[in-house]
Amino acid sequence: EISACLVGSEMCIRDRGETLLRTARLIVHYVRNAEGQEGAQPAAAGNMPGNSSDIERLEAEGNVYVKSADQVATSNRADFDMSTQVVVMTGDVVLTQGPNVATGCRLTINMETSVAQLQSQNCGGGAPAGGGGRVRMLLSPGSQPNG
Repeated sequence: EISACLVGSEMCIRDRGETLLRTARLIVHYVRNAEGQEGAQPAAAGNMPGNSSDIERLEAEGNVYVKSADQVATSNRADFDMSTQVVVMTGDVVLTQGPNVATGCRLTINMETSVAQLQSQNCGGGAPAGGGGRVRMLLSPGSQPNG
């Protein structure tokens, strides 16, 4: 089940799982069949916000906020590919988990495997201001359980 809301100028989507998306602007691309009608070859269901088999892609722009379980990612823009379950967030990316923080200019997340890759170079718009082309991280000792 998906719930959507509009609060002031902010759009938010919460799926039946733990994923929440908030953004200033959201563009939804629906699957179309050969005749251009909606509803052809649905995307795979999964862990993406707005999880509907008729949605092909989501584009979020402006103050993008994605929360999944105990992780939060923010950026200027995000593209959600529903068929591959991959999210690409760009522009002043900040990823937090508890007290741990990482920053870069491009974050790619596979929502099925929860594997994320943070970049600070080759981001299509250069490195973040003052970043020197490096991913920056602040890790708090003892913030992760011993495994």
